[in-house]
Amino acid sequence: MKRIYLWLNVVAILCIVGGLLAYERYRAGEAIAKVENERLLHNAKNIESAFSNRFKSISASTGMVAADLPNLVEGKPAGNPKLNHRLRVLVDALTGVRSMLVVGKDGIVFGASRPELLGLNFKGSERYKAISQHPIAQTLFLSEPFVTPLGTYTFSLGRAI
Repeated sequence: MKRIYLWLNVVAILCIVGGLLAYERYRAGEAIAKVENERLLHNAKNIESAFSNRFKSISASTGMVAADLPNLVEGKPAGNPKLNHRLRVLVDALTGVRSMLVVGKDGIVFGASRPELLGLNFKGSERYKAISQHPIAQTLFLSEPFVTPLGTYTFSLGRAI
């Protein structure tokens, strides 16, 4: 009978120790989750701030191009050197921007920071359709990620002019 009590005590002690270890592991997991959630929130705020500032800069730049477009085109929209130069300067000044395009109502690129993009037709693209269906000059449209004609994976920002 003493042996049964001895074994019951051993089992009870092992259950208590196992329970304490499980509780401590749970608490450690909760502490790690809390720290990681705080870190994730901090990183998300930094990304939001960075993208927000970049989007504001891009929006202001596209607004300037829209305002200056009549002076830059001067009646000859196709391959206009002034417009292309202005777009190259803006791309160089904006962090993270690779190319800037001006696309006509027909979907044809008539101004670009990269000469290889001039003359391309974007009429069938989702980006062109979204902007042309809702031509609100104050709205900056963000596309889904896609592969560019130059072979890079990106997303685009655009506005109606």
